[in-house]
Amino acid sequence: MSLLIAGLSFPDGTHTAGAKIAILSGSLVLALLGGGALRLAARRERPQGAGTGQGTLDPPRSPR
Repeated sequence: MSLLIAGLSFPDGTHTAGAKIAILSGSLVLALLGGGALRLAARRERPQGAGTGQGTLDPPRSPR
């Protein structure tokens, strides 16, 4: 939608190209930041014992 508005807003191609580059680069940066935030949130929400092969619903294992 932003690209459409940028294309309709400027009569010349110079400003339109600059606006499109700014929109796409901003979208890329925010996508990377959002992915990092989701990864951080997933690590904080991970239950104890995750990744050890012993889930929270598994019966306890005896040490060998």
